[in-house]
Amino acid sequence: AWEALFRSFNAERSSGTRGYQDSEKIAIKVNLNTVTTQDYRENGSFTSPQIIRALLLQLVTLAGVAPADITVYDATRVIPDGIIDACRAPELAGVHFVDWAGGQGREAYRRDPQCQVHWSEMLGGNPTFLPTCVTAAAYVINLASLKGHNLAGVTLCGKNHLGTICADLQG
Repeated sequence: AWEALFRSFNAERSSGTRGYQDSEKIAIKVNLNTVTTQDYRENGSFTSPQIIRALLLQLVTLAGVAPADITVYDATRVIPDGIIDACRAPELAGVHFVDWAGGQGREAYRRDPQCQVHWSEMLGGNPTFLPTCVTAAAYVINLASLKGHNLAGVTLCGKNHLGTICADLQG
């Protein structure tokens, strides 16, 4: 199934019908909207550690992606210890975890100054950029958060990429 997904994706983007190629980067956007600290232990409504671990294991063991070519990220939140702990498996050693703050097994996001987001209207505020873990990726997986939402019923992937853009003064 992974091979078919990669082939379909590449065919849609005029990259031929090839599948995943060694050393291509994959960025996985997870929803960590309720997480406030790395040691967050509440039963918050964020992407579950089990789903993330299962996705990573599939990419590594079934699709043949090297762990070092995978980044799990949310540029506006911190990745909680529960996710880091769930993904501690020998076959996942080398997976990158990128979040707002970095530290303790996580990397702080870096914005790509060459990839500014341009809005259809002038919104004010700081310029907005994509993080380097996204701009370096050949593939981005927007991992749905399977939870209810008080405004939309469910969110799935609808607003998850708000955690992708970086609108701060950090360099």
